[in-house]
Amino acid sequence: MKKLLVLLLVLSFGLVGGCATAGRNTGPGILLGGILGGGAGAIIGHQTGNAEEGALIGAGLGALTGGLFGNALDRTEQEMAYREAETAAAVEELRYVQGQLSILDVIRMSQAGVSDSIIVAKIDQSGSRFDLSASEIIDLQLSDVTDTVIEHILRRGPHPSPAPLSAPRACERIDYVEALPQHFGMNLGYSVCR
Repeated sequence: MKKLLVLLLVLSFGLVGGCATAGRNTGPGILLGGILGGGAGAIIGHQTGNAEEGALIGAGLGALTGGLFGNALDRTEQEMAYREAETAAAVEELRYVQGQLSILDVIRMSQAGVSDSIIVAKIDQSGSRFDLSASEIIDLQLSDVTDTVIEHILRRGPHPSPAPLSAPRACERIDYVEALPQHFGMNLGYSVCR
């Protein structure tokens, strides 16, 4: 029993020592887990006549568990932040690699006093195509883009639609009801595609 207690304390202090480089959830997870585990351990230990030992064991287990959960949250947050940054960078890179203009680029050029012939030439040179909605046409007009430029954009038309890679597969939904008590009022299910 004392070996288990020493092992739990060593693991807990190892986690606490690692907090200097841990994310924002690991340290609080260790602290909260240690406090809750210590309290629960003291209550359980009091029932058996070993409140102090129970508190120490509970604090160690709680800190270890809290640290593991906090660390898992930190890793998830880091992965999500990395993916968001990676996606944003890919979108920007794609835009600049392709040299495509946006509606905002056309508006900025018009408002900066760039002539219609240069705006039209830049649209052609960049290969930009737009599928303008009625509200976008109104926005262009309100932003002082001339009819000549808007007509040119409309004549170029949208990008051609790519051919579908393959026919979509038929899917059916299967609901699981027996896993949940009826008072939850919800079904869990999944889709099976063939």
